[in-house]
Amino acid sequence: MKTILVCLLCLSSLCAVEPKSIVDEWLHSEEHVVVRTLHRELALVPKWDEEKKGEAIKLVEMAGEGKLDHWKSNAKGYLALSILLNQYPRALWPSSTQAYALDEGAERLVIEGIELQFDRDLSPTERLIFYLPLIQSEDVSRLKVAIEKLRSLAATPSDGKEAVFEEQLEMALFRLSLVERFGRLPQRNEPLGRHSSDEEIQAMHQSPIKH
Repeated sequence: MKTILVCLLCLSSLCAVEPKSIVDEWLHSEEHVVVRTLHRELALVPKWDEEKKGEAIKLVEMAGEGKLDHWKSNAKGYLALSILLNQYPRALWPSSTQAYALDEGAERLVIEGIELQFDRDLSPTERLIFYLPLIQSEDVSRLKVAIEKLRSLAATPSDGKEAVFEEQLEMALFRLSLVERFGRLPQRNEPLGRHSSDEEIQAMHQSPIKH
């Protein structure tokens, strides 16, 4: 009976999902339209059919409810959870409240992973993806952690990706300037149902970021 209940919870095939499969699919799958240059908004766009989309939604729900916390035993597990909590929602529900609903949990997860030094076990590109929740944060202290990590990445030889890390550093610094100025990222006001001031609207017209 216990096995049946577990399988019902995991929805059959999801029982077999491992962190490595999430990471490999998100970063390396040829079935995805992925911006591998990782420039500007780091737009990783998956090509999901309805079945895959349904599985993705369930994985996000499980991650958000803590049902995949057993993955927190190694670096790949933390990276996979970061992707599920931060990147999957943005791909599934772009420009909507749902896209940002799990951001707080994603940010806390990344801070925890950094404190445990699991990020040191990731490749430079994987580290960049892992840090995304902090890079996209509306919290000044977390943005500053992201900036510190991006500076370290930009200073590390990485098969020509240094320029990508430099660009992401510039984007994080720009986000920090917005959050210090407005206390939030104005680009998120509309999807989150927040009123934008005239000053924020003007800033959005001049902004290189979308969310």
